[in-house]
Amino acid sequence: MKFMNIFDPFTENYTWLAFIIVAVLGIWFFGKRYSGWKSAVRNHSVTSALIDFIAAPIMVLFLGSLTRTVLTPFTAVDLSSQILNVSLFSLLLAIAWCFARFAEIYFLSKRTQDDATYLPGLQRGLLFGGFLFLGLIAFLNIQGFSITGLYVSTGAAAALVAFAMQRTLGDLFSGIALSIEHPFKLGDRIILADGSEGKVIDINWRATRLLGWDNSTLVIPNSELAQQGFKNLHGVNHIFAPWYEIKIPAEVDPRLAQALLLDAALRCDKVLKNPLPVVRLMNATTVPYIYMVWVHFP
Repeated sequence: MKFMNIFDPFTENYTWLAFIIVAVLGIWFFGKRYSGWKSAVRNHSVTSALIDFIAAPIMVLFLGSLTRTVLTPFTAVDLSSQILNVSLFSLLLAIAWCFARFAEIYFLSKRTQDDATYLPGLQRGLLFGGFLFLGLIAFLNIQGFSITGLYVSTGAAAALVAFAMQRTLGDLFSGIALSIEHPFKLGDRIILADGSEGKVIDINWRATRLLGWDNSTLVIPNSELAQQGFKNLHGVNHIFAPWYEIKIPAEVDPRLAQALLLDAALRCDKVLKNPLPVVRLMNATTVPYIYMVWVHFP
């Protein structure tokens, strides 16, 4: 692990400059959270990820070197090995996080136009959690810990946690099943069995969140959503083709009624002209007559 000391000569001779470098990198990482930076980072996601991949390891190595340089004169006990282990652990996690970021960008590039510009919370959590777990495994392997022993030691605890969190785990696995089956995407509008309707804005480890017409948020546990039927109206780029039943007195000539209804549909700005609206006399056995108007909306 000699590479962990690569910045020690620089830090010892130029301590303040090392502090400035760490501060600049810290501003980069934490500044991306502010709204002014978010749009730029989103529009140049690959470049941002490449900068992170270079800057994150450098920041971790500089922090470890600075910590050793600053603390050594003030501590009676040599903490170099402990600081080195913490720095190595942080470095591996930082690299794993960067690879997860590259994977996230790849998956986003494969999404269709109907999808949102971000991954659902559940998918993103599993992606980053999986890579961070690999980073932990790599650290334990470098330190000489037995991976098999880790599995055995955590097996009993995992069984107890699973028993105590049956409902929560049910929501988690239902969310994973919904993500794999993909019956809806972020941005789709769905109508639930009880008539509730909303736009899918997130799927996390516990629940699916819908944004209603009144701008309220409807939170549905994943296990409940997976067990019920629902209608998917799809997203903004999907053509919606409803039909409406119009009752007109029998005294009105059906040809005139159809012409008036077609003209009314064509005058509506929101109705697509291709395909054209369709008007049919659906039921002439009742009074008033029932006409069907079939239109398409974007």
